[in-house]
Amino acid sequence: YLLNNIFFSRAVDAGVETMKVARGDAASKKSAARDAHCMGCLHRMDISGLYSLATVLVDYLGTRFVCQSIVPGILLGEKTHTLLYGAVEASCPLAWDKGLHETLEESLGKLLMVASRKVPKKPLSDELLEEIEKKRSLMNFLPEIPKDENAEDDKKATITICAPMEAKGIRGSDQRDYILDLVRLTPRDANWVPESQGGTGKWEAGLNESQSNGKGKCLIPDTLEDDEFVMNVVRPELVTLMTQKRMKAYLEEKEQKKKEEEESKNEGDSTRKDGDEGSDEKSSTNAESEQKEDKEGKKGPEEKITKEDEVYLESLRYNVNVFLPGTRSLESIDAEAYTQLKQDEERAREIATYLWDKILPSITQELRDSANNVPVDGKNLTDFLHQRGVNCRYLGQLATLAAKEEEQDRKVAQLIKSGQVK
Repeated sequence: YLLNNIFFSRAVDAGVETMKVARGDAASKKSAARDAHCMGCLHRMDISGLYSLATVLVDYLGTRFVCQSIVPGILLGEKTHTLLYGAVEASCPLAWDKGLHETLEESLGKLLMVASRKVPKKPLSDELLEEIEKKRSLMNFLPEIPKDENAEDDKKATITICAPMEAKGIRGSDQRDYILDLVRLTPRDANWVPESQGGTGKWEAGLNESQSNGKGKCLIPDTLEDDEFVMNVVRPELVTLMTQKRMKAYLEEKEQKKKEEEESKNEGDSTRKDGDEGSDEKSSTNAESEQKEDKEGKKGPEEKITKEDEVYLESLRYNVNVFLPGTRSLESIDAEAYTQLKQDEERAREIATYLWDKILPSITQELRDSANNVPVDGKNLTDFLHQRGVNCRYLGQLATLAAKEEEQDRKVAQLIKSGQVK
């Protein structure tokens, strides 16, 4: 309902025909939290030409309410506002606007490492659309959607977007461009994707291990087949960490190659100088001074990012539309885009594997080595994990790692006590 120009709605899966990927009340509740968090990031960036709605979440008696300001003109009919990006209804093709897309690339792309990728113009699968249509037919109060003559052509078309496919860009009656339903700014966490759907298989391996030894089963989810897990994404701090790690390795490798080329060139110059008996001391001094000036002249530009570095940095951006259930496959639509999607999924698995294999064990080791960094309350623990790119949903795995390390320490202590180890 609307009160004092604030639109109140419950975060539940009520709209059958609404464009969304995750289904169910739990997923809708989490989606609202993700949307508010991403809108907060967008608001803090203060991007010229891109506007967001004032959004507040209120949890009251177990129910989450979304309180938002309204897009100017959106309640006065279709002529007072324009859909520029995305789709409102599940059966409609995605809209696209060049100006808004360029703005999103300059903001979400460059600043938040969101990749521009091709997606089907009608992103939802035929099976999901048929299911939605069946539900609509049981609801006589819903208005009938006119048939689209270009529906079959839209199923075979693709568009390039730089945002989650659920996002919507609307131009209000005030001629400002508003972005809504920004539910993801990072890729879905591949550790929380079933292995059969392309996930890392880390949770399944942990579940099998806990079932075999009967320990820690309560700390690991029994199954990942839950629509709520569709909203589980990696932390932006983890994306920043991986980007810095890869960029550092790239620049070090580039510098090493340059040094090797300079050394090879200097060796060639010294060989030619030794063979030149007619060179005098003055020319040698001039040559050395020229080389010194040349190195000093090159020192400034080396510190700046070149065009080649920018291209490599752009290649490190992440696709936020990976591992999404109920979406149309690109395999039969665009082979090149399908290949790119598989590469993006592999990179999503890589960053999730790095989190599981490297970061989580380093946290337990850090807490063991330094008693000063132990979080004293829930807020400190949350900040401690988020700074390292770890979501709080990994507390179960951290507890499992801590229990294993404690057991190993106990065994070592027993060996020392018995005199078997000195």
